[in-house]
Amino acid sequence: RKGRSLVHISSSCEGRDIWKYTLARCIDDAAPHHHAPLHHGTTGEDSMPQKVEEKHIESQFEYAKSLCTNPSQKATVNVARAEYHLSKGRAELAAKYLAQCPSSIMPFADTSARLALPMLGMGEGNSIKANESLANSNMALITFLTDKMKSAKLKNDTLVCTMLGSWLAELHLHERERDGSGKPAYLRRSHRHVPPVSQVLLHQFLSSFVKDMDPKVIVDILASHDIRAGECAGF
Repeated sequence: RKGRSLVHISSSCEGRDIWKYTLARCIDDAAPHHHAPLHHGTTGEDSMPQKVEEKHIESQFEYAKSLCTNPSQKATVNVARAEYHLSKGRAELAAKYLAQCPSSIMPFADTSARLALPMLGMGEGNSIKANESLANSNMALITFLTDKMKSAKLKNDTLVCTMLGSWLAELHLHERERDGSGKPAYLRRSHRHVPPVSQVLLHQFLSSFVKDMDPKVIVDILASHDIRAGECAGF
């Protein structure tokens, strides 16, 4: 009996703690290795080993998550995973994992500001690669806000959807303008040469949440950017 009880206790403790050990191993593997140049070349020869290592670390994160027994543990894994991808400059992928974290761990205001500020030249707390990626595009912030909006949509919370939708509309329109001629928006009189990608993303956003946002608020935002009727006709 004592033996069986001892085995049971050991198994319980192992199941409770092994996810932490696995996650710690992921973080240790993902951390920069100062001795890496001794093992790899300094040019394109690094690309293949890096891809293999990234796949290995991803599988380790998945394994750590599979060992979790409650939402808090899974959220901790998601945070570590998001920080890893962000440190590597994969901002959009990191944003997806950040959006899965509860606000108690990753507050909405702090997280969204962290993803938005590098575009304004402020990115304290991020790695160099993260700031470079975030300063180059709004897509990480768009990804984060879109996933949050999907959660609000499932709850039929039109107020939150309208608030997030207003911000997303501005971000999509900003991307649309940045993809134009390269001149500031107030200097451009025509958007005839907007790349299709920006139009598609804007159309997808408006179509996906057409019934979840206050139409007057969104139309006013669209009108303020002098958008063409054909780009928002579906909405």
